[in-house]
Amino acid sequence: GQLGYELNISELTKKERKEIKEQISLYKKMRVNFLEADFYRHDDKYNQVTFSLVSKDKKHALGFMMNKENRQVLDDSNIKISNLDDDKLYHISSRDYNHSIAKFGGLVNMISPIHLKENGLVRKIANVIKMKEKGLDLITSGSIINQTGINLNYRFIGTGFNDQTRLSLDQEARVVFVDQIEGE
Repeated sequence: GQLGYELNISELTKKERKEIKEQISLYKKMRVNFLEADFYRHDDKYNQVTFSLVSKDKKHALGFMMNKENRQVLDDSNIKISNLDDDKLYHISSRDYNHSIAKFGGLVNMISPIHLKENGLVRKIANVIKMKEKGLDLITSGSIINQTGINLNYRFIGTGFNDQTRLSLDQEARVVFVDQIEGE
């Protein structure tokens, strides 16, 4: 098939089962537009690979960016999308994330109001505490998207995390959804 998971479903938590159901629902919603979409692979930059899928009618697109290895000094996180209708308006969106503070490792002390010890109680229950990252929610023209691509939120580089900051990890992928606004 077009969609598969390499895992033992009997070992999934309730949260993981819910996430997989949401992923499959999203895939079913999008597959009609993308099974026969035009595929574009864009120039690889540094440690990033980007590509996009654009539906034949140019009403929908998906942009993908994959990090091979996180490099904090490089923040050129732009997803190129080609061949949208220049004269139409598009809604750009991406999902919200809730990051466990455990993902921050020792950097958590850069954003915490108190020092958290590596093996302290707070760090042990860190999976309960979440840092929110807001996804994209933009409207712009096909012409601008075709010419400039889509810039992701700035990446967290050790200080200043807020809901407009993107946590970027090794081997991470990001997806943006682009949908033509009806009546435009």
